[in-house]
Amino acid sequence: MFSFKRSFSAMLFFFTLISGTVFPQELMMKSIPQDKAAFSLRYLHPYFKENSSSEMSTFSGIYELEATIPVTDKIYLNFQLPFVGYSSKSGWDETTESSIGNIYLGIQAKNVTSDIHTNYFSAGLYLPTASEKHDGVTILGAFADYPSLSKYAVNIFSFYGNFASQWNFPSGAGIAFDLGPTILVPTEDNGSEDTEVMLHYGITGKYSFNHFFGAAEVNGSYILTESELDFADKIFNNVSLGAGWSGSYVTPSLFYQWNINKQLSNIVTGAFGVKLEVVLP
Repeated sequence: MFSFKRSFSAMLFFFTLISGTVFPQELMMKSIPQDKAAFSLRYLHPYFKENSSSEMSTFSGIYELEATIPVTDKIYLNFQLPFVGYSSKSGWDETTESSIGNIYLGIQAKNVTSDIHTNYFSAGLYLPTASEKHDGVTILGAFADYPSLSKYAVNIFSFYGNFASQWNFPSGAGIAFDLGPTILVPTEDNGSEDTEVMLHYGITGKYSFNHFFGAAEVNGSYILTESELDFADKIFNNVSLGAGWSGSYVTPSLFYQWNINKQLSNIVTGAFGVKLEVVLP
């Protein structure tokens, strides 16, 4: 059963184990839907503090497949499949674990207000598909991407809502932001867990020249419940810087993400990300 309080204890325990062309440039925010069917694959690899006595393999981290399929010129279906896997070695011992996270099924609507401005509305569900048999997978997902904890938390059914707005200017500059609630509902009732409500948010700034672009992004979440926690323990922010190349159908990008939350940054220095977006002809 999921708990915000116990999640930090579990993450610290896990750390002990391993240490004993529209606007496709969103790095961690939900992808803006295209006019045609589009797919994206994102990889995120966290880096732990240097006092770790264990070594995590290069390809350990989060893999996320996302698909956006147009139903009409204004309505889109959205699908996300997160997958987390890691392999770590400490002395003669080697640990390998992998599992899918919580699958997302949702719908997006587009409202074009001008040549440079578009609004998007999203709603969906994170199904409780993450396995409680793979605690390390859930904890690694939280380390690498805590603002999106609903993708990795076990025994949780989540309701997701989002409003996004973007501006693309003729100069090549652009800005986008998103904001919305995530409601995490326990699927098992043992009398000790309550429904949690989080507010997620993000803002992205970018500049494009020819087919290249640079982007900076802040995204995070705030726990609206858990009133007994201090403010600093309820807010989780990431800052990302990235660059990429935008083609007619394929957009690859690289980025690096820093944790701002003090408790997480004491354990994880940051995360390296790769994202590939493909728009079908």
